[in-house]
Amino acid sequence: MKSIELNSYDLASEIEQSQFIFQEYSNLKNEPADFGDIEERFVFAYPKIDLFLSIESITSNTAIPELIDVYFTGRLNRYLHTCLSKGYLGRFGATVDPSSYMLNFPSSSLSLLWIPKNSCTTLKRELMAKEPVEKTAFILKRMIHRSCKQHFGINRNQIMRDEVFPTACILRDPVARIVSCYLDKFAKPVLREKPFERFVIGHIEAAQIQLGITPELERSISFSEFIDYIFSRPRWASNSHWRPQSDFIPTDHTDIHFGTVENLPEFFDSLGLSYSSKNYNKSFGGKVTTGNTGDLANHLPKEIGNEDITDYGRFLTDAGRDRVQRVLAEDIKLYSEISKSKVNI
Repeated sequence: MKSIELNSYDLASEIEQSQFIFQEYSNLKNEPADFGDIEERFVFAYPKIDLFLSIESITSNTAIPELIDVYFTGRLNRYLHTCLSKGYLGRFGATVDPSSYMLNFPSSSLSLLWIPKNSCTTLKRELMAKEPVEKTAFILKRMIHRSCKQHFGINRNQIMRDEVFPTACILRDPVARIVSCYLDKFAKPVLREKPFERFVIGHIEAAQIQLGITPELERSISFSEFIDYIFSRPRWASNSHWRPQSDFIPTDHTDIHFGTVENLPEFFDSLGLSYSSKNYNKSFGGKVTTGNTGDLANHLPKEIGNEDITDYGRFLTDAGRDRVQRVLAEDIKLYSEISKSKVNI
C-alpha cells in the first residue's frame, strides 16, 4: 500500500466528503459490477473506487483483495486485482487508472507513462516521429492526446497480460508544474483573450462559488485562490493537470526509466533515441528561482497584464510556499530523489 499519511481527522474528513461514493459502490454489493456497470467514465471512477476500497478495508477490517471480490466481477474484478498487484490501489484516491496514461511505441520498444503538464505533447510527438508513417498518418495534431490514445494506447487487457515494453516517465519540478498549470489554464486565456478550455470553466465556477462570489468567467482566479481551491478538494477529485505526479506512478517504480522535463535531451540519449529538441506546446511563463517574492500571488489574471512572469517565484508568498509544500510533499520528495536536485521553494 502506498505510504500516505492520514491522521484520524483526515480520515474522518475523507469519509464525510465521500459518503456518496460509499453509497454508490456499496449498492453494487448485491449486483457485482463489471466495467459496463460503472455509470461514469472509468478514468474518473477509478480513484473513487480506490478511495472506497482503501477506507472500506480499514473500517471493515477486510483485506482489499477480498473487497474486490465482494463488490466487482468479470474483467473489472481481474483488472482491479492486477492494479493492486502493480501498486495502483490501496492509496486513498491518490492514484490513476494506469491504462489511461500509458502508450506503447513499438519502434522505440518503449512504453511511455505520460503525465499532463510534463512535456507530454513533446514526448508524444518525438516518439510518434519514430513510428512508420502508416501508423501516424491519422494522428490529429489538434487532438494529439486523444489520437495517441486511440492508435498507441495500452488497453486494460494488455495491462492484465503485462503486454507492455520497458516503461519510461518524465517528471517535472513540482512547483514549476503547478504554477505553469495555473498560468496556462486559468490566466493565459484572459491575457491572450482566448476561450478557456471546456474543463477549466467548471473549476473556475466552483472556485468562485467557494470564495462566495458570483461566478464571472473573465475574472478567473488568482494563483492563491487556485491553491486554496485544489487544496480544499479531496485527492480523488484532482484534475490530471494538477494531480500530483506521484499519483501516476506505481508504488514500486524501481523498473521505470525516469527523466526530467529540464533535461529531455539527456533522457532521450539515455534511451538510445534521437531527439529533435523541438519544444511543442511551450508553457506560458518561465521557471522557479530562489527569489520567491510572492508579489503576483494574489493578482487576478487581468492584473498580471504585461508583468514579467519568467520567475514563477513571484507567485509564491510565505503562506503560499507552506501550502504548496503540503500539497506537493510527495512530489517534492520524488522529484528530488529522481533528479538529484533540490526543489526551489
